[in-house]
Amino acid sequence: MVINDAFTFTNQVREYYLETKTTQYGEPCPPFSIIKSTGPARSIVYDFENHNALIEILSINSSDEQAIFNFISKFGWLFTEEDEVDHVYESFESAIDINNAAAIIVSLQSLVNLISAFQTNNFIDMITNVVVLMLSEVWVDDYDLLYSSFNQYFYDQYRNLGYYGLGRLDSVELNLSKKIEYIVNLPDDERRVSWDRDPKFEQCLSLLNIINKVFDIDILAEHGRDAFRSNVSNCINSFPIEAYNLLNSICIYTLENELNSILNNINPCIKITFSRKVSGDWNIPDLLSALYLDIYLSYSSDKIFKKCSNPTCNQFFEVEPGNTRKKYCTSRCAQLMAKRKQRERDKKKINPN
Repeated sequence: MVINDAFTFTNQVREYYLETKTTQYGEPCPPFSIIKSTGPARSIVYDFENHNALIEILSINSSDEQAIFNFISKFGWLFTEEDEVDHVYESFESAIDINNAAAIIVSLQSLVNLISAFQTNNFIDMITNVVVLMLSEVWVDDYDLLYSSFNQYFYDQYRNLGYYGLGRLDSVELNLSKKIEYIVNLPDDERRVSWDRDPKFEQCLSLLNIINKVFDIDILAEHGRDAFRSNVSNCINSFPIEAYNLLNSICIYTLENELNSILNNINPCIKITFSRKVSGDWNIPDLLSALYLDIYLSYSSDKIFKKCSNPTCNQFFEVEPGNTRKKYCTSRCAQLMAKRKQRERDKKKINPN
């Protein structure tokens, strides 16, 4: 299947600046800041064939405030400014908590990683990324948790992009084996649907309980931190064989719902002018939708996104179908890794033990 994955997207861009969050007493509250905008908006058209915003955002370290700020300064808000109002801290300014942007970046990275893991049958990466997609919050006002009681941890504004289709109550308690309780607060328009009508939700809980017993799920309070206390690679042999079918099923369900929940916001249309010109318009509502469309078009044309195998490099790159064995994003990374392996071989020759 071959699809032309080139398209344009117009976004509103302003001048942006970082402001450190403060407590009610005026004390700084690092590490998370607020990005605010000022000045008049200007329209900028991005050609996604030449300005690959998706690769740029996938390569961002979610704990790097400056990198997130630089991306937004270049491409504009991820949502329309009307949507961003939901995240303002002062009613007359357009602003977003940088931790909220980091949550979206983590979800995007986990989504692409999960697609690649599913395509290559990599169960370790399937487990790590499906958990992050199911358990990733929008923001946490404290450093680790909002409040705790009797070894139970509670989060407000719980982030879950992957399960719009499940339908749950406004407060869903997920009790794991270590008595960690996740409280889910959903928007008003999702509170009307009863979650017990959808069997997939029970399957999700079952999978999370199995994964937690084997790998020990950590609290996802800091973006970019590993979701597990245990090393997944070392524990994979303890994962029940009978649970692999459940893992595959939930991964498929997560991927479909994660992608479709955003892609459904795009409404392609035909535009016709008096000069008899007929053209297609993707009619993309915001930058986040454009990023998801880029994922859709890339995979529709059989491309694969891979993370560079150089452990000191954080870049993602596209791989064509005929070159799936490519490990490094650039020849420089390939050369650096070749030199590193040569040094390791030389050390073994000198000290074989």
